[in-house]
Amino acid sequence: MNEADRELLRSTDATLAQMATTPDPRFREIMAAAVRHLHAFAREVNLTPEEWLKGIQFLTAVGHWERFKRGRNVASYFGLIPSEESSGKNRRLGHVSKQGNSMVRWLLVQAATIAQSKDAAWHRQYARLSMTKHHGVAKVAIAHKLAVRLYWMLRSGEDYSKVMERGSHVGQSE
Repeated sequence: MNEADRELLRSTDATLAQMATTPDPRFREIMAAAVRHLHAFAREVNLTPEEWLKGIQFLTAVGHWERFKRGRNVASYFGLIPSEESSGKNRRLGHVSKQGNSMVRWLLVQAATIAQSKDAAWHRQYARLSMTKHHGVAKVAIAHKLAVRLYWMLRSGEDYSKVMERGSHVGQSE
């Protein structure tokens, strides 16, 4: 066990000790389980403090995943879909809508920059889009994919590697 893991274990123990005085036993049980699972996840994937913060802010902004019927609704909620001006057969996609929580949108774009370097398929898409469009467009496209993938993690209860193996869930509403 390396020093970072030992530090996180100390942090886990300190957090659990702090919560031991919580008067509501059910809340104490729920929060203790959440802390143990989140800290185990952080150790498993070697989260940096910045990645931890981005993850917590994403979860806070999303709230309960069941309020979103599909992954694309999550992307829409964070303003990661293009605006559209269509008439008849003409379909014009514009800039992203920028609706929703701008901080989480920014964090997703920052996280997407890192994620594309660790996922070969996403890196290929990022490189292709960067060559034909502005690199900002490529970052937002990967941020969109990341938001949807995180949604599917919440929805399925599976870890990142399992969701990554399954790939796209396009067309799956249930």
